[in-house]
Amino acid sequence: MFLIGLGVDLMPGVETWLPSIIIWGVALLWLISTVIYYIRHRIKPSGEANKRVLRETLAKFLDEGQNLKRQCANEREAPPNNEADEWAQRTEHYLEGEFDKSYISRFRSSIGVPLTANSIASVPHRNLWAGIHNRLYQLGKFIEQLGD
Repeated sequence: MFLIGLGVDLMPGVETWLPSIIIWGVALLWLISTVIYYIRHRIKPSGEANKRVLRETLAKFLDEGQNLKRQCANEREAPPNNEADEWAQRTEHYLEGEFDKSYISRFRSSIGVPLTANSIASVPHRNLWAGIHNRLYQLGKFIEQLGD
């Protein structure tokens, strides 16, 4: 390399390989930083993307529960106890996997659920309807907490 303006060679023989090492070093650092960025941002969804997935999945459980609630209103058919149990178990499994066990307790709780009345005369139908109603309310709260 030459001292600017003086024409003095400070490191004889270095001028041919030093720039190559610097270029390859910069390229290697760029490659490593790109891989790290990909691992952090591409494989794991971002916070907002993850919230969207959580909201959409909880909304699917909400839709399924609303269908079960409508079935409870049909007193000519047997109450959908098995389907409701299966729905609740799948929902609880998801809540435990994505959040923590406290969400299962909240899902099962009727605390804070507004009182409602319905015209279902059959006690088994009405009780199942009320249990599903409570869980749907809690699912709605979970979705609300995740924001838009």
